[in-house]
Amino acid sequence: MPVITTYKCDNCGHTQDNSEDMFELSLSMRPKTYTYSPSKLFDVLWCKKCIAKTQLGMWKPKEQDKAPISPSIEDLIREIAEQAVVDSHG
Repeated sequence: MPVITTYKCDNCGHTQDNSEDMFELSLSMRPKTYTYSPSKLFDVLWCKKCIAKTQLGMWKPKEQDKAPISPSIEDLIREIAEQAVVDSHG
């Protein structure tokens, strides 16, 4: 007889027959100065809809954390060509 596993969101109660789009959320704890594995306090299973609603796992970098965008080679060539035109008309 086959075994059927049903996954249930601990937040909203949504159920489904596969683990796709289900996320395990865990809370663990350890002193900052220790290097051993943390003690896991609890696990919950949430569906993708609940994760999206709370924006967990979708953090956006702060402006100062974003790397500066380098100009493309085409932009550099265009800038050099425009400067050459300006210089030639002096």
